[in-house]
Amino acid sequence: MTNFNDHFTVHPHYSGSPLEVRAISKAGAKTKLFYPTDYPNPREMQEAFYSYAMNLNQQGYNCYTTMNPIKTGFIAPGGKGTTKDGIAKRTKVMVDLDRKSLESKKYPATDDELRRADDLINRISDYAMEIGWGRPHKVMSGNGYHLYFALSDLENDYESDRLIKSLLEILAQKFDTEEFGIDTLVYDAARITKIIGTVARKGSETQERPYRTVELIR
Repeated sequence: MTNFNDHFTVHPHYSGSPLEVRAISKAGAKTKLFYPTDYPNPREMQEAFYSYAMNLNQQGYNCYTTMNPIKTGFIAPGGKGTTKDGIAKRTKVMVDLDRKSLESKKYPATDDELRRADDLINRISDYAMEIGWGRPHKVMSGNGYHLYFALSDLENDYESDRLIKSLLEILAQKFDTEEFGIDTLVYDAARITKIIGTVARKGSETQERPYRTVELIR
């Protein structure tokens, strides 16, 4: 259950909040919300959520979930994923570091690319902690790295969008290189992120560019 526990360490399940799995592949997309009222206790709901994601991942889907908690009783319109007005509050900032070029994003990263990204994400993490952001969770996202910084439950509103967007833009200006960049578009409250423990599939894998499992580093 290591990956299960790692996922809920980084993305805690808030009492009364639904959980969403959004699974995407070349064959199409599937979205499923899990509601507390359908399960006898939160643990069984979490296990159902995670089992469903792992099963789809084994079928070739990339599996994601919302980064912030969903409002109690929220129903996604037309069976689609959670929208901005479905997010209860903002609990974290994600710094998403990946390769820059559109061509490179078509394929899995090499070990050397991942090592260089690791060096850069550590510098970003150190800087953020120096200026008071706190210690983040660090996740290897399959082809790059994510940092997750805890927030003091910001309101889900326009002002929080602006604040997080500006923070990401400041980091990007300071740390972007020719090879790697911080995604400044992940500031929206309904942003989805990869489920820890699932395999990230991008393009075709080779011996030098393998698919990797999303992993909590710290």
